[in-house]
Amino acid sequence: MPSRIIRASVVVTVLSLATMAASVLFQIFLAAIFGAGVATDAYLAAITIPTVVNTVFLTAMNITFIPVFIEYETKANRSEAWRVANSFIVIILAILCGVALVGSLMSESLISLIAPGLAQDEATLILAANLQRILLPAMILMAWGGLLGGLFYAQQAFVIASLAPLLGNLTGLALAWTLAATAGIYGVAIGVLAGSAIQVLFLLPCLWVKYRPPLQFAFNHPGLRQIGRLMLPWLLGAMIYKANPIVDRVVASQFSAGAISILGYAYMLAQVAVFTGSKGASLVVFPTMSRLVSSGQRQQLPLTIDTGLRLVITFMTPVAVLLLFLGETIVSVIFQRGAFSAADARLTTLALGGYSGAILALSLGNVLAYVYYALQDTKTPAIVGSLGMGLNLALALLLSNVIGFLAPAVSYSIMSLCNFAVLAMILRRRLGRLIEPGFFIFCGKVGLASLAMAAVILATRQSVVAVPALAQWSPPLQLIYHSLSGIVCYLICWGAGNRALLGQTMTRIRQRVAT
Repeated sequence: MPSRIIRASVVVTVLSLATMAASVLFQIFLAAIFGAGVATDAYLAAITIPTVVNTVFLTAMNITFIPVFIEYETKANRSEAWRVANSFIVIILAILCGVALVGSLMSESLISLIAPGLAQDEATLILAANLQRILLPAMILMAWGGLLGGLFYAQQAFVIASLAPLLGNLTGLALAWTLAATAGIYGVAIGVLAGSAIQVLFLLPCLWVKYRPPLQFAFNHPGLRQIGRLMLPWLLGAMIYKANPIVDRVVASQFSAGAISILGYAYMLAQVAVFTGSKGASLVVFPTMSRLVSSGQRQQLPLTIDTGLRLVITFMTPVAVLLLFLGETIVSVIFQRGAFSAADARLTTLALGGYSGAILALSLGNVLAYVYYALQDTKTPAIVGSLGMGLNLALALLLSNVIGFLAPAVSYSIMSLCNFAVLAMILRRRLGRLIEPGFFIFCGKVGLASLAMAAVILATRQSVVAVPALAQWSPPLQLIYHSLSGIVCYLICWGAGNRALLGQTMTRIRQRVAT
């Protein structure tokens, strides 16, 4: 694996983990203060539209805007690239302002559509609608921050782009914590809005100081038309296949109060796992793949794909082992306090198990998806994803009669696995191969390391039972004991199985320190 990609991936992964840790703290605060009840259900229903729209637009912007920006920077000149960027940002922000305005005017109707069961209570409907009106402006600021961060990623300035969401999450948490006592659940929404603003306020001056971009606009630029041709088919499909939170809310709202919250907490933990396993690798290899395509070196794509997949497997495997053997303990330690009961923790653990297939498929699938985006093919993922979401909705409605509110989690996992398989088969036909020789040997070594990690975790759990002193430890300390023991074992075994790669990396590090 190229050492530059590895180093950048580690940096992004560490900062991404810190960002996700702040998000988890936010959810812990939400669970402790409001539990799995009506207020949390209303908040999650209110944030659904801003989340879906922001996810769709932000992903669309990154997978269409960044490759075009890089292409103009590579083949034309810096001024042309920034002219396209400036114009595109203005257009997107104007569109999102219109969406926010319409959403605010139709807030009650949107909540009734998203969570029909929740909307049967008028007080809850009004609460959710008012929260949504606060969160819609946050959607605009999140998109703006995401666009600015994308420009840094395009320049391979990963640290600044990764710091912004961390600062935003910490600000949102601090303000929500401060306001919760007086403003209740409204304080949470205000915190999200403030955190979104902080990202923009951090990135704008950094962008100006670092790159001094020319403030030039060209709203009829051919680069904008190129982005539009790439974005439109993806947007049409993504509005469907990125709508999983809506499926969750529609199905879960038909059950008792708290069902939306339980799925929301479990989905957040699943996203943490995916984020940990694939965020760094995906973000780092995407600019590399885009530059390979722009410079006519598509034959080198399989090497970059192989590198990305190996990185994801390396990071994802210990996460999967921890969830498999310590899932219930993790959920209890994270959430079980205040208004969040032991029964809520057990239900969240079950829902997390339902999302397990999606964790695996999305982690590996992120790398493949970015290959399509680097190739400026947005239609294939959109079509496959749209068909998959149809399968997801059908299965969720069907399974809800069998497994209740857990149906959306299980159906989402089935859909994600199917999507990954289809995208991999199509991409392999196009490129001839996706992996390099030795890939499956590498996977075997990682598998052995994961088995050793599992054995150590089981041994430490037995030691807690056998040794009275260890049994006196608090659950968080026991979880740290189990997790660190397993992770250290995994790292040692991984290093032993990949001595050549480890040696090359350490040699390069020593050379850089020496110079």
